[in-house]
Amino acid sequence: MIYRIVLFAQLFFVFGLAMAQQSHKVFVKHGSILILPDTVITVEKDTFVQVLQDVPYEIKDLSDIKSQSFYDSLGIKTRNNRLTNLLFRSLVVTSPSAGKDSIDFQQSESIFLPYEGKVIGRIRIKKVRVLAGSVFDTL
Repeated sequence: MIYRIVLFAQLFFVFGLAMAQQSHKVFVKHGSILILPDTVITVEKDTFVQVLQDVPYEIKDLSDIKSQSFYDSLGIKTRNNRLTNLLFRSLVVTSPSAGKDSIDFQQSESIFLPYEGKVIGRIRIKKVRVLAGSVFDTL
């Protein structure tokens, strides 16, 4: 009988070590959600969640999701009226473009590539009247 208990305890200990090596703890803050492939976990307090090593996960702030759903529902409500739709599209940016260069900027760079490595010999400054002058006749 004692041998069975010892054997059971050893198997339980070895199995526990094997399980601990295959998973890790993930810290989830209050107000955040843990998104797994088949589960979404919301927590009321700061907590650790045991996640298997090979399972992909993502932690998102719950306030970000709430604000995104608010703006989505607001956009749906404003589609019926032309004026509110115009106002919504002018005030709310739906696609973040921060950090991305526009096509115009990339094309404007290519104009100056033939002059790369050259040195400016002389710079002339000419005053031009604000509304009557032109900068194209100063060449």
